[in-house]
Amino acid sequence: QAQLSNQASREAAAAIMIARRFRRITLTGDARVQLRMAWTCPSAGALPTAGQQLALTRTLLRFYLPSVDSERLASLCRVLLEGMATHDYARAFAAAALQKGLSLYWIDTTRRLLLTCAAHLSAVGSSTQATKTPTHATNTATATATNTASNTATANNTATATA
Repeated sequence: QAQLSNQASREAAAAIMIARRFRRITLTGDARVQLRMAWTCPSAGALPTAGQQLALTRTLLRFYLPSVDSERLASLCRVLLEGMATHDYARAFAAAALQKGLSLYWIDTTRRLLLTCAAHLSAVGSSTQATKTPTHATNTATATATNTASNTATANNTATATA
């Protein structure tokens, strides 16, 4: 009987864990849609503070999908770069790293932002390269065929002149 109660408690714990994960996944999908609808990037003239930039970045990375949010990522990067170019310390994104309470969040967010940008650029680069590859391959094949024909003609002319 002790084994049955032990097994039942393990099964109950597993069921609770599965239910929690299911709720997390379900809520995450709904939350992404709501966050995407609510997220707005400030205009170029209204530069947010470093803490606000950090919050904007963390929120965007929470719901970011490359197929839908690439323009949002580009506008956020423009705001971050504009903040880094100003001489106002409070408006620079890197200033958040110097605040004790925000430094760990800044490190994690910056790492995730860089990985997201790299993945986005990699996807853009591979799609651009895929469209260029057939043209390049065709040009290479044409050049090779032309060189081969020219070399053959030169060899024939040399053989004829020698004979």
